[in-house]
Amino acid sequence: MPFSVSTEFLALMKKVAKSSLVMDVVNIPNVQRQLERLADLLNKIQKALGEYLERERASFPRSGENHGQKTEEVFLLRLQS
Repeated sequence: MPFSVSTEFLALMKKVAKSSLVMDVVNIPNVQRQLERLADLLNKIQKALGEYLERERASFPRSGENHGQKTEEVFLLRLQS
């Protein structure tokens, strides 16, 4: 059965929500290990998304140094119309 970061996180948060005291949460079996694992997975996802965005940006070449300024000018002109 494939896992999902969000389902794993939600399952852990359901356990946490049942407790109103921090000490009860700390005593949930393997809670620290689960949080560390989820943090690691989220870091890997963030890195992969950043790499993907860089590849996508590279596939759309920019025209010259003033590209950002030209784009802003076009945007402002469209807002004014």
